[in-house]
Amino acid sequence: MTDRQLLQTSTTTARSLTNSINNWWIQADANHLSYLYARARIRALGVVARLVPAPTPFMLTGPGSSGELAGLIADRGVRSILVVTDGVLMELGVVDPVLNALKEAGVAVTVFSEVEPDPTIDVITAGVERLRASGATAVLAVGGGSPIDAAKAMIACN
Repeated sequence: MTDRQLLQTSTTTARSLTNSINNWWIQADANHLSYLYARARIRALGVVARLVPAPTPFMLTGPGSSGELAGLIADRGVRSILVVTDGVLMELGVVDPVLNALKEAGVAVTVFSEVEPDPTIDVITAGVERLRASGATAVLAVGGGSPIDAAKAMIACN
């Protein structure tokens, strides 16, 4: 190999190496910018999350919890509510303390007690009609899974 060919090969190799390093540097810089952008977004969302009020879950248990629940419902500005339950709980009087506490708190109460185990579309439709007719601004499910599921479906369909 002549000196001229050796020089050309070295120059070509050096240029190729320089281009590879430059491409890597540009890619690394782009990755770094993406990383910095993502970190900035996470920080901004963290600040916003601290500023936006989030509801705090709570649990009421024990004697007098029905009255406490009614007070919390009234304090949130609810003036009319639809109570969703099943007929057996109504007959046994299990729902009466909740209804009385709501009425004492000044909340107008409408009861939908036609929920049966594994509520059908007809039951949900009847509940939605009762919800609309009552003009209730809130729904309270009292009972087990079927009243809770029915109440959720009624809210979703309203």
